[in-house]
Amino acid sequence: KSEDPDAVYDALAELESQMRKAAKEDEAVAQTTLQNLTGSWRLIFTTGTAKTQQQRGRINYFPIKAVQSFDTTASPMTIENGIYFGNWPALRFSGTMDFDLQKRRLEFDFD
Repeated sequence: KSEDPDAVYDALAELESQMRKAAKEDEAVAQTTLQNLTGSWRLIFTTGTAKTQQQRGRINYFPIKAVQSFDTTASPMTIENGIYFGNWPALRFSGTMDFDLQKRRLEFDFD
């Protein structure tokens, strides 16, 4: 949280641009991205919509522990979101997900 929000946003935007270029040059990039998604990922910040960015800034740090977990090896693939107080899950919800390899887009529904 001590990092300059604009520097974080700019670095992520550059990485996203590089990944788009790499995916256009090599279709296997999307499959590798999907395989690397399996695991648990902690939400540290959000970027929001263009309107939100104008109102609040480009990076908004998330004040509590939130974790997204993905299992791309399951059939169907699964996703779980959780809000935690320390290591105790206060709220968890899960569902199935799909990954569009062409668009490199994650699509999901929660049960």
